[in-house]
Amino acid sequence: MKRLLQSVALALLPVTVLAAETRFGDGLPAGEVVLRADGHGDVHVAVLGTPGDIRVIRDGATVYRASPERLVGFDVASDGDAFGFEKIALLRLRDAWDEPRAVAGLSSGVGGRVFVSRRDDVWVAGAPMMLRSRSGETLRTGFNPGDAIRLEPRCEDSYGNLWAARVDRAGRGAGLAVLPIGEKLTPGDMGRWQTVELPREFGARWTDMCADDAGFVWAALETELARVDPQATDGGVRLFKAPAGAQISAIARAASRNLLVGFADGAIREIEVVTRTGEPVWRELRKGGGGPVRAMLHAADGSLWFVAGAELFQSDVAAEPWQRHWRERPRMPLGNHDNIFARMGDTLYTAGGKTFNGWPADKWVNLDHIWKYDIPSETWSVGPPMLESGKSYPGIAALEGELWIVGGLFRAGNGTKATATVEIHNPKSGDFRLGPKFPSERGQIVALSAGGRLYAVGGEDGPASDEMFSIGPGETAWRAEPAAPGPVTQAAGCVIGHRMFIAAGVRSNCPGLFVFDVKARTWSSVKHPADTPPAAPLVTALDDEVWVMGGRGKASGEVGVHAWSAKTEGWRRGPDLPLPLSWGAAAAVSGRLLIAGGAYREGRVGGFYNSDRVFVLKER
Repeated sequence: MKRLLQSVALALLPVTVLAAETRFGDGLPAGEVVLRADGHGDVHVAVLGTPGDIRVIRDGATVYRASPERLVGFDVASDGDAFGFEKIALLRLRDAWDEPRAVAGLSSGVGGRVFVSRRDDVWVAGAPMMLRSRSGETLRTGFNPGDAIRLEPRCEDSYGNLWAARVDRAGRGAGLAVLPIGEKLTPGDMGRWQTVELPREFGARWTDMCADDAGFVWAALETELARVDPQATDGGVRLFKAPAGAQISAIARAASRNLLVGFADGAIREIEVVTRTGEPVWRELRKGGGGPVRAMLHAADGSLWFVAGAELFQSDVAAEPWQRHWRERPRMPLGNHDNIFARMGDTLYTAGGKTFNGWPADKWVNLDHIWKYDIPSETWSVGPPMLESGKSYPGIAALEGELWIVGGLFRAGNGTKATATVEIHNPKSGDFRLGPKFPSERGQIVALSAGGRLYAVGGEDGPASDEMFSIGPGETAWRAEPAAPGPVTQAAGCVIGHRMFIAAGVRSNCPGLFVFDVKARTWSSVKHPADTPPAAPLVTALDDEVWVMGGRGKASGEVGVHAWSAKTEGWRRGPDLPLPLSWGAAAAVSGRLLIAGGAYREGRVGGFYNSDRVFVLKER
């Protein structure tokens, strides 16, 4: 097989053409362009066609280049692996200097687009099998290569759904299809694709699909955009006309915004729809010129990459202020909140949570599985279900190499019902067993490990509690501890040395931090700099500092970040969060702060939105 990737002997130097744009020399050939970024920050540029063209940009220079014989599909996984479909074989391009290898089970002969999901599952348009790249397992897709309408997976939304274009044999659009994968993605989930009808025929020519940061799915036609609302039971499809005389040639997700739209005259605009039923607002980010916009990518560092005509550009026109301090990392399996982290070794764990998911995503769902985040590879996976099905809001902490999952809430009519069950999970074996029952039925417990014991504080089943209990290795009953200074609810905590720190809001009568010294078995308090300390903040310890981030203020979500030093016993201000997040997870990872999930009030959906986004603070 022809060698696919070759190192470039002389890196291609960028050429600055405008104050906000950098042009990369050596023009691109004709053909459809795929722009992708991997988890390392490299930008991959692939031109589909005969022959194809692949380039990888790193630190402002082209470091790889290839000319596949016939490249008809290309995508990049979060771990940096690239997948291309050349002739009849799916190729994994793991190392730029290795020969590509066909992946067993996907050399179907159908050819077509490649899509890699956030779990690094690899789909080929029309192929009867898909590849779970981390395990090497293949699963049936429900596709039949002989069907008159072929499904081309294109994007995922934040509700756990996979979206595909329905394309006829001539390549014309025939509508959309959705696969409600949800959190589990078991083989039984395959093959249940559902058709999503548009108000009129999708059109003889269309460009692409993507999901935005409010949960909507967008498809671009020549002169209008179709937007699907996964939370609407009727599909919630709306059409938005492009500005007069403009022809759409590309679309892309814009971080924290709605959508970037490229046009055949070289212009780039942002479309914003303030509410579900609101009218669009168009903002021009780039004037026309230089040929049609063929592809766009809003990268994690805030730069906008796009191909206009035969040239590749990088621009700062779409950069957000928060991107100076925070960098996006691979997303969670789906949007979630109340997903507190517990860490063991190089893995972060979270148990349960509560969100909207599936199709339509119109009902609250309790997520009762263990989620895992592998720190070295920055990848997410969904682990086994807890013993009590349908449970969310438990406390979670690590004790002697096992996860302790304490209490939790079930849905009961319009309310909830608490449990006192304690589940112990062994990540190595994957097994669960029951632990000593908690003294009270509680959900939203703050669980922390300190001084060789596990402490469980507060929680609620109706009224919130100030009770605290602890348990040690080998013990068969919980020990009563001194009660907290107030009822602990909507709270999160961390540990530094022999002290536990819990941040809660005014409902807990907490001035900022409740502090428990496990040696002295005494409580104290620390006042937060804000007049009203936030409820439900994201909390973690980094070195000798307690970081309290976001949360709910007097009337709305907060973006403020404050760090309290256990050495100086003083506060300092940190960079604001990218979003006004509450009820999310936080951890210290490789000397950096990582935050994941959480919820905030989002005007575009008219209520609270559960985030699937993950951010790392670049520097303190």
